[in-house]
Amino acid sequence: MAKRKSRTVSPEREKNLRGLLKSLNVKTENVEIFDLALTHKSYANENYIGENDHNERLEYLGDAVLSLGIAYI
Repeated sequence: MAKRKSRTVSPEREKNLRGLLKSLNVKTENVEIFDLALTHKSYANENYIGENDHNERLEYLGDAVLSLGIAYI
C-alpha cells in the first residue's frame, strides 16, 4: 500500500488544532489527520490546498462503517 504524503499544516493552524484536541482531551501526535477531517472540500478548492486534501473520503468511510454496523444489528 502506498504511503500517503504528509500534509503541511501551518504553525498557527497546528496551534489551534492542538488547543482544540487538548480541550476535547484527545491525545495524538498526528495533527494532520484532524486537519484533514476538519477541511471541507469547498475550502480546499477555494484555497488550492490539493485535490484530495479534504474530508470527503473520510466521510464516505465513516458512512460505510456506520452502514456496516447497522446492517450487523
